[in-house]
Amino acid sequence: MDFQNDTFVLDLSSTNPEWQHVKVSSPPPGHWGHTLSSINDSHLVLFRSCGRHGLLNDVFIMDLDAKHPTWHEIFSLAVPRSWHNSCTLDGTKLIVSGCCADSGMLLSDTFLLDPSIETHVWKEINVILESTFSSRTHLICLWR
Repeated sequence: MDFQNDTFVLDLSSTNPEWQHVKVSSPPPGHWGHTLSSINDSHLVLFRSCGRHGLLNDVFIMDLDAKHPTWHEIFSLAVPRSWHNSCTLDGTKLIVSGCCADSGMLLSDTFLLDPSIETHVWKEINVILESTFSSRTHLICLWR
């Protein structure tokens, strides 16, 4: 498998939207199965899933408005995972949910990351479910 580490963005506010390659400093090593979320209008949060040597749990953030966009690694989530999903909360926070752990066990955990806090601490969200719920290849959406 060919692992990629390039970055492309699509500006939907453009009259003629097209994918544009972003030249970045310090790209994360090649990977697949990641999620990429936009927060705070110009920041991207990358949660990597699988690399050359198995599951990953590292998180990178980049400011697209910076003069020289650079990926910066921030605090990782405790359990490496694949088949997870993510979405944003209020355009400022990242939520990661569900996964398949290294053991093959499906998990139903949900975590929140506020990248504006310098410590970048993940907070587990205790979700009450009517039945045991664990999933992979799922989608999540927040509704209030």
